[in-house]
Amino acid sequence: MYSIRGEKSLLFAENFRKAGFLQRKKAAGAITSPANFMKIEEYNLCSVYRQQGKRIFYHEILKAPTADLHRSILEIVPRIKLAAPRIDARMDATEGMTSISKTCMKKSLAMRLQTYVHTPCRIQVDHQKSRSLTASRSIVIMAENRCRRRGGFLPRPKRCAWTQLHAGAAHDVCAGHSAGGIFMTEKKLPVSPERLEEIIEQYPTPFHIYDEKAIRENFRRFKRAFAWAPRFTEHFAVKATPNPRLLQILHEEGAGTDCSSIAELLLSEAAGVKGEEIMLTSNDTPAEEFQKARELGAIINLDDISHIDYQEKHAGFPACLSFRYNPGPLIEGNDIIGKPTEAKYGLTHHQIFDAYKIAREKGVERFGLHTMVISSELRNEAFLFTAELMFNLAVEIKKRLGISLEFVNLGGGFGIPYRPEETAIDVERVGSGIETLYKKIIEPAGLAGLAIKAESGRYITGPYAWLVTTALHEKKTYKDYIGLDACMANLMRPALYGAYHHITVVGKEDAFCDHIYDVTGSLCENNDKFAIDRKLPKIEIGDRIVIHDTGAHGHAMGFNYNGKLRSAELLLREDGSIELIRRAETLDDYFATLDIPGGLMKPHA
Repeated sequence: MYSIRGEKSLLFAENFRKAGFLQRKKAAGAITSPANFMKIEEYNLCSVYRQQGKRIFYHEILKAPTADLHRSILEIVPRIKLAAPRIDARMDATEGMTSISKTCMKKSLAMRLQTYVHTPCRIQVDHQKSRSLTASRSIVIMAENRCRRRGGFLPRPKRCAWTQLHAGAAHDVCAGHSAGGIFMTEKKLPVSPERLEEIIEQYPTPFHIYDEKAIRENFRRFKRAFAWAPRFTEHFAVKATPNPRLLQILHEEGAGTDCSSIAELLLSEAAGVKGEEIMLTSNDTPAEEFQKARELGAIINLDDISHIDYQEKHAGFPACLSFRYNPGPLIEGNDIIGKPTEAKYGLTHHQIFDAYKIAREKGVERFGLHTMVISSELRNEAFLFTAELMFNLAVEIKKRLGISLEFVNLGGGFGIPYRPEETAIDVERVGSGIETLYKKIIEPAGLAGLAIKAESGRYITGPYAWLVTTALHEKKTYKDYIGLDACMANLMRPALYGAYHHITVVGKEDAFCDHIYDVTGSLCENNDKFAIDRKLPKIEIGDRIVIHDTGAHGHAMGFNYNGKLRSAELLLREDGSIELIRRAETLDDYFATLDIPGGLMKPHA
């Protein structure tokens, strides 16, 4: 129909006008009469092709596309969405067109996308939806690495006028399956360029900035998805964002914490999280961490059957004891969490029954069950499979041992759409699907009232923080490089996992990405790169570079290699003010653990 490459997409409206698409009278009639509009559209979509010797209209081909055409549709639609605001603006700016004609043209584009592009996508996805849970399970097990997405929820992006009409159809496709990203996830800093410069004047780059309002709203949405669940608790994974101010905000919304160290236990305590709102999941855990968890009254989740005796000897048993289950070959895993059969985490299926039996004999009366077998997952089916797996295990524990568990912790693993073309998890659909499994498996087994827990981190805060940096250097050798004032000390994921983080240049968000850069930091490591061969607008020295989706495993994973210092963390409050929630490290901080006569830091003359 038209090309969206380069300037062609921006000239589309002008060319359309010159071609005399619709007369003013017809346009007015089309707007007021949907049936008439469709008739006009059918007339204007009259290009004829031959398929297997038969004449066929091209829009008929689109209604039932071949596999290769379908793949092409899924590839091109996100690009159309990305170009939509510029197309819309060009139509509005075109001289010689009436407002009626412009409105009609926008409606035409929306209709074409919905009728001839989204419809075949939706048909194919609906066919996939008809598969049984068993089939979905095979997808989870056998296609994990191939279909892996690195990516919680982002607010549905605002759409320009001609994309609004097909927004619903796009969501239908994206809700259950990743169909290639029918609409683009908006990547936008929540402050204006002018406001950003005011912030930088007080807090120099680099820094991470978190959006309090977005985090609160997202957490509320997550809770609503599991409102049906008895005594549902989200134990926020402290490891994702270990800042007491953020833990405090989430606790105000009803979150507990999931901890894996004594430092995280202390952070929970400082944030006002108490008792069994805290869960310590052990992993080669030293005695003092078990002891602190006991002091706080936390739930303790043991990682190995040998830890039962260790717990008893060094700290005694908590009021409620849980065990972490490793399903082994039932789930393949991914690059982040690893294959369960090769992972150091959890008890085998055989060990899990022995563990409960031993602990009961030692006097423990209250039990829970935990697993964490997926990470950064964007497929809704994966969470349903995990729930089914754990619910069946809970029933088996009751049948074999007579133990009625108090809770099942389904873990985390909810991914976020790091890439603009990726689509967020439909958390409402996941919650509803788990409810169905609960009623099917748990309630008939006499376990009604079994509490549901989760321990998401990335999903809750990940999309709502940004690493703000400044371009310091441009280097041209065999490639073009942009050097930032940030490095792996500030964000390690791209170097560690090859993870994608979206990058925008402040003030150039709508500019053409006609340059290819490696975006780097200053560490003496060649993998200290935030992006490789990334298409970006022309970057000038001093430009503000924003790296998106750093709200989980961002600042938390920083380190001090090369003596690099970790950056500040800022909180964008709901009222628009800025709160410093962690100051930037100083050289005094870096040298504080060294004991050298005379010291290292000398005052300047």
